Amino acid sequence: MQSVFRLFSPLSYLRIRHKVKVIYDWLLPIILATICTLAYWRLPYKPALYGTNGFISYISDIIKFLSPFYIASLAAISTFSNENIDETMIGDPCLLKTKIKNNSKNIELTRRQFLCYLFGYLSLISLFLYFFAYIADISRQNIAHCIPVDIQIYIKYLFIWFYLFCFYNMIISTLLGLHYLSNRIHKSK
Repeated sequence: MQSVFRLFSPLSYLRIRHKVKVIYDWLLPIILATICTLAYWRLPYKPALYGTNGFISYISDIIKFLSPFYIASLAAISTFSNENIDETMIGDPCLLKTKIKNNSKNIELTRRQFLCYLFGYLSLISLFLYFFAYIADISRQNIAHCIPVDIQIYIKYLFIWFYLFCFYNMIISTLLGLHYLSNRIHKSK
């Protein structure tokens, strides 16, 4: 069972604690997903969700380009040679709670560690979103057949909200990663 959990180790990024991280990881994506889902609900002529001209297809096209970028960024950060990258972060440190021999301990992350966790997470979430959209597209009629008609609309909007939440989480985290790669990584303490 432990070997299965290793496949999802990039989700450790969500365990990192920092005073503003909850805003980037949860609050902004929730707000944006809610606004967009409500806007879609209120549209008099709703664009298609699936198919070649569907909204999900357009997002999947973006994700197809971002996934390799995330994986390449993770490889570059892991091997990047710069003294500043191995320093702890300026200001409030990012902390990761880990267990060592049944003892919990908060570890201050270096910039390299934080960026590796971040781009590992982004790699995983982009692959998840791509395959989730693909599976939802090919199985939507079978799923609709199994769900009572009167709750299908709720399931549809829940799906839209969840997909947009994950997408906005990925985009905001990408912007955070780009900020650190382009600006903060070059500043020493």
